[in-house]
Amino acid sequence: MSRIRRGCGLFFMGWIFIGAGLLALYVFGQQYTLSCSRLEMENPDCVREARWLGLIQTGERTIESLSGASVGESCDEDGCTYRVNLHAAEGQVPLSGFYSSGRSEKERQAQRINDFVAETDIKTFELETERSIWIVLFTGIFILVGLGLILSAPFSLLRGG
Repeated sequence: MSRIRRGCGLFFMGWIFIGAGLLALYVFGQQYTLSCSRLEMENPDCVREARWLGLIQTGERTIESLSGASVGESCDEDGCTYRVNLHAAEGQVPLSGFYSSGRSEKERQAQRINDFVAETDIKTFELETERSIWIVLFTGIFILVGLGLILSAPFSLLRGG
């Protein structure tokens, strides 16, 4: 393989690693906040807000007439992942944009939502999903490897062989 082809290969492979890392950071770095309020004895209306790493708002959705929550499951040959599904007038609405591990945490979140819906004396409710530090570390490794490949590309042109 020529030195130029090797250098170009390292350069483009680096950008692939950086792109994959940034995409995963965007998708899995979302944090969701559910804010609900109710008037009298009606089912509560809620707003689900998405924030990237808890900093930048990336979306907002109004959920009318929340009637409860349950845990959704997605399984394949590698195992199962979970998310909280909100039951509302429009049908099921996912609390988060993705499935993840940790069934017991999702069950606790669904139970907190169901307790609020059942207790009509409570007028407001807020639930915030937790961000995992592992996603920052995991995607950081991809981005650092990509940077390393990009920075090594010019040096591969200098080396012989």
